[in-house]
Amino acid sequence: MLKKIYVIPVSILIANLCLILNVQAQYQVLGSEELMNKMRMKTGGNVLNKVTYEDIKGSPYIFPSFTPASIITYDDKVASLPLRYDLYTGEMEVMNDARIYLVAQPKIIRMIITDSLKFIYCGFRNSSAQDEALKYSYFILKTEGKCSLLIRKNLRLQEPEKPGLYKDAKPAEFILLNDSFYFKTGENDAVKITNKKDALTVMSDKGSQVSIFIKENRINLNKIEDLQKLTEYYNSLDL
Repeated sequence: MLKKIYVIPVSILIANLCLILNVQAQYQVLGSEELMNKMRMKTGGNVLNKVTYEDIKGSPYIFPSFTPASIITYDDKVASLPLRYDLYTGEMEVMNDARIYLVAQPKIIRMIITDSLKFIYCGFRNSSAQDEALKYSYFILKTEGKCSLLIRKNLRLQEPEKPGLYKDAKPAEFILLNDSFYFKTGENDAVKITNKKDALTVMSDKGSQVSIFIKENRINLNKIEDLQKLTEYYNSLDL
């Protein structure tokens, strides 16, 4: 179903990638070779096989096309290049000279900033139980602070349907699902928030105050607006 479109010699990226960005003094602009060393763009040997979704209805990308972005690493290096996020594969793709590359070492990235969104890459658990298996993903950073509110976009691929006696054939289709919401404190892994217990586990140092706030303000933990109110309240308690 997913068709390979071309192979990309990684040497082209090293030779042609130009990173130009006006940044604050504390950041250092990455050169192309340093970017390659730090991000280790994903290759299969010396080439990268990329797939296309031309036969699938809908799009797996958050942005309709590649968008300018600043990539900031944990050692305060900055690179400027167009990218897009593939929800189906969970890969961040960068574009250079009409070729697509995949970031293979996302753990070095502290933040990705576009004109409308901020992304971070971190570990997460789908429950507050510490024995929950740890996974990694890109998240949209909605609120930043002592406790950060993260959004994880969800997508599924619906299989194509063959024609029947009384129905037409249907192509495969990407279908957006409801977003998932997570809290992340400090260097801890992000935790999915689905109920009051999850929220109080993450915010346990202010548990009584948070519990009262949730009750008095009728906070719905399935709504991003209410989660943002709760996060901002929690972050204000130490100010």
